[in-house]
Amino acid sequence: MRALSKTAKVLLGLAVVVVVLLGVLLAFFFNSQSEAEQTGNWELVNTYDHDATNFTQGLEFLHDGRLVESTGLQDESKIVIYDVTDDGVREMHSIMVDHHNAPGGVPIFGEGITQVDDSTLISLTWQDEEAYIWNYRPGAEQVITLASDHTYPNEGWGICYDESTDKLWTSDGSATLVQRDPATLAEIANVAVTLDEQPLDRLNELECVNGAVYANVFTENYIVKIDPDTGVVTVSWNLTELAEQDGAINQERAGTGHVMNSVLNGIAYNTATDTFWVTGKNWHQYYEVKLG
Repeated sequence: MRALSKTAKVLLGLAVVVVVLLGVLLAFFFNSQSEAEQTGNWELVNTYDHDATNFTQGLEFLHDGRLVESTGLQDESKIVIYDVTDDGVREMHSIMVDHHNAPGGVPIFGEGITQVDDSTLISLTWQDEEAYIWNYRPGAEQVITLASDHTYPNEGWGICYDESTDKLWTSDGSATLVQRDPATLAEIANVAVTLDEQPLDRLNELECVNGAVYANVFTENYIVKIDPDTGVVTVSWNLTELAEQDGAINQERAGTGHVMNSVLNGIAYNTATDTFWVTGKNWHQYYEVKLG
C-alpha cells in the first residue's frame, strides 16, 4: 500500500477535527435541549388573600373543593379548612394540633397534610415522632376530629396521597421520597430524587398529581415535578417573581428568638380548574398558577 501523500494526511487530519467538533456541538445541543425541557413556563391566573400568620407546611384541595392548610411552629400548629369562592377564601374551621402524646410534653410542631379518602386526612409532625389520622366531617359540629395517632420514627416534612397507586409519598428534608402504606404508614419503598443527575435534597411539601409528585425545595423559589418510578426531576418552575411580589421576608418574631423562614412552601392542585395554588410560610397571598 502506498504511503499517504502529504496533502492526503492534511485532509485526513482536518476530517478528524471536523468530526470531533461536530460531536462536541451535537452533545452541547442535546444537553441544552434536555435542560430546556426541565424548565417549565407558568402563568399567573389569580391571587387570593392568605393569612400571613400561617407558617404554612402543607396545602391541598379536598375532594369537596375546600382547601386544607396545615401550619407549623410550637404552640401555633393548626389545621385550617377554607371555603373557596369567587369572592375569595374564607375560614370554615380550624383545630390546634396539640396532642398530649408529644414526647416530654413538648408542644407539637406540625408539618404536611393530605387527604386519603372523603373522610380521612393524615398529617405529620416535624421531630415529634408522631403522625395523625383525622376524621373529616364537613356537616358535623366538629369538622375535624382526631381518629388515631401513629408512631412515626422519622422527621416529617411533606406528604401526599397518590390515588393511582393507593399509596402515600413522604419527604424528610433529604433527597429521598418514601412510599408508605396509607393505613399503617409503614415504609414500602423509597426512591432517590435527582436533578441533572445530582441528588436533590431538602425536598419539602409534596403534591401528588396524576401519578407524578410535585415538591417544594426548602429555601428555594422553585418547585419540581418528579417521576416517582425513577426519582428523576422532569420539569422545574422558577417562581422567584412570586416570592418577590409577595414581599414576605425572613425576620425574628419579637421576643421568641425564632427567625421565620418565609420561603415558598405549599402546593395544591385544583382538579376543577387544572391549576395549582402556591404560597409560602407567612406569605400574604395564595397564587393560582397554570404550569406549562
